[in-house]
Amino acid sequence: MLQAIVTPELIDRVQQAFPVAPSRLMTQREIDHWIGQQEVIAYLKRLLEQQSDEPLDLENL
Repeated sequence: MLQAIVTPELIDRVQQAFPVAPSRLMTQREIDHWIGQQEVIAYLKRLLEQQSDEPLDLENL
């Protein structure tokens, strides 16, 4: 059975692992990391949308 690469459950788990919002106590480096984490979440969401829009092509697997 083939599974989707990105699932809503994966995105939920990643979001739970990363802080929701930056804190005033964060250093600049921590804020940079937070921004990178938010980019990862946004990228996973785009992959999920793309994956749901395109049918699975078994010949290229």
